[in-house]
Amino acid sequence: SPSSGWPAVCNTGLTPFACPPGATAVFEYTFYDCESLVSITGLDGVTSVGERSFYRTGLVTFAWPPGATAVPDYTFQYSSSLASITGLDGVTSVGGHAFSHTGLTPFAWPPGATAVPEYTVHDSAPPVPITGPDGGTPGGQCPSPPPCHHPPDGPPRAPAEPEATLH
Repeated sequence: SPSSGWPAVCNTGLTPFACPPGATAVFEYTFYDCESLVSITGLDGVTSVGERSFYRTGLVTFAWPPGATAVPDYTFQYSSSLASITGLDGVTSVGGHAFSHTGLTPFAWPPGATAVPEYTVHDSAPPVPITGPDGGTPGGQCPSPPPCHHPPDGPPRAPAEPEATLH
């Protein structure tokens, strides 16, 4: 079940949120389903962010904590208002679905993260062009265009064998 580092944040009616002084972690599910959360401050001392911590929020922009080196699985999934994210320079790993179903516009992939996990930006609207540190696709793991975006019915499949006809 979801656990929260700051219980009942979404029930306060506050749309911006200031992390308490001295906060070093944002736990799994902390702001899960918190669609009223449009901004967050005070993340400068945070070194750890848990899975689904900002899942389905109303965030529009986000400044990644400088001390957090991993963007876990599903971190921003379904945060459809999220249009930009900054501060990813120190990130060395990005989890699957981390930015899927968001409203991200093109952004620079973290230079230290060399692989793009499957579905990282799946079904983002518009599809998110990812640019690596050398101007190309990082890790060579995504086709271009569009990078890391699959049609709504999933990743491409091999053509089906033709069915035999009865005479």
